Amino acid sequence: MFAFTSFAAASKPSSFFPEDLKPAAREYARAAGLAPLTSTADFELRVWTRNYMSGAVTGFIVSNRTQRSFESESTHDQGRLLVKAANLGAEKPALDLVRLKKLIEVLKAYNGKAVSCGVMDGESDLVDAVVQGQVVTVKVDNPRFCSDKASKTVALLLDALRH
Repeated sequence: MFAFTSFAAASKPSSFFPEDLKPAAREYARAAGLAPLTSTADFELRVWTRNYMSGAVTGFIVSNRTQRSFESESTHDQGRLLVKAANLGAEKPALDLVRLKKLIEVLKAYNGKAVSCGVMDGESDLVDAVVQGQVVTVKVDNPRFCSDKASKTVALLLDALRH
């Protein structure tokens, strides 16, 4: 039933709208014990996935050629995202930094935008990165069910980080 609904909604064109993504990016960073990204940092990538139904949060942080994971819980209070503090997972070598950087380069065109193709529930993915001295922050809802370039790029990014 849910898969049918999701695929039916995925045929809708995606909407792109400006959104202040900084409060959510700061909240995820705070919960993971990280400082907010700045444009002076070296390449760094943070991808935060929040399940709309359960509030579960998973994250991937790539910095200094290493990758760490993050798992926590979240809620909303009066429209504000609240993420429970949690420790980062053990460091492991980051794979294919060149590919990750190329995917972020594609997302530069969507900086400061939220993307949705109308699929309800599921997940929200916030990409927060610094590449070539520029902070790039994009939010995509249910990227695996949407056919726009931003969603496809975020889906590829998630695949690269999970392997």
